[in-house]
Amino acid sequence: MRLIPTTTLDGVNPITQVTVTGTLTSGSPVVTGIASTSVLVGGLGLSGTGVPSYSYVQSIDSPTQITLTQNATTTGASSLLVTIEPVTLAEAKFHCRDELEATDPAAPLDNALIASLIQAARRYAEASLKCALLTQSWTLYLDSFPSAGGYYNRAIREIWPSLGGLPSGLGFYPGLVPNSTGVIDIPCAPLQSIQSVDYYDFAGTTQTVPTANYNVSLGLAPRIQPQYSTVWPISRPTIDSVQINFTAGYGGTALQIPENVKTFIKLCVAHWYENREAVGPSGLAKIPFTLDAILSPSEMGVYA
Repeated sequence: MRLIPTTTLDGVNPITQVTVTGTLTSGSPVVTGIASTSVLVGGLGLSGTGVPSYSYVQSIDSPTQITLTQNATTTGASSLLVTIEPVTLAEAKFHCRDELEATDPAAPLDNALIASLIQAARRYAEASLKCALLTQSWTLYLDSFPSAGGYYNRAIREIWPSLGGLPSGLGFYPGLVPNSTGVIDIPCAPLQSIQSVDYYDFAGTTQTVPTANYNVSLGLAPRIQPQYSTVWPISRPTIDSVQINFTAGYGGTALQIPENVKTFIKLCVAHWYENREAVGPSGLAKIPFTLDAILSPSEMGVYA
């Protein structure tokens, strides 16, 4: 089994991004004419024509306007790709007590450092909670569907004795009939939706299981299984023969993220910002126990 994010920062780390169109003015950090800034809550880094490197969202000024950390280099409409995080640059800098002004020559690099720490803290929270915070697309790869495929109907179990006797002395025991529930755990919560369940048939052709053929348990501890009295199809016996494409996360903006998780991220950022080496004068710069205590209420839990 392996879990791969569809949209990533570097091919490994998942990210949430939105594209908006706004009007830039050369020499000004203000972007106007955005259709709606509601999708930018939690906006962090951004890129686009006329936007300098190491530019971030400084503030959301109105439903149609934002301010960047650096001045635009061109004038006119530009398509902006914005990375969304649970904590904004301004929130993290305030928590770090960072007082660098935008005019300070060190500000762009300092912003980049804090932005990278925000992403690292978010990934740390997601790995600890085994979840996606902001809306993310993932693919779960399996080498096969569960053994026995799912619920076998009653008729098969009733005719089993007529198919021939079991080894001498065993007699008939209905429990020996394969009766797997076919449950597949989705190892990333909270689950929003299943886009598709695909598999390779024996000819190597990709097939899609009809959505009506399986049940989905959304939210926390998400699972899917075939409809009652049905089974999963048989896939080609090869690695990654089954692919489950799904969307997980609390929502598309920072507003949907639990406050304790956002507090955890800000504390991690401040801790790493202050302790920039793994080993300091007093020893290892470990994450304080308090941070784990803050994060623990959002643990997803599992079904036994």
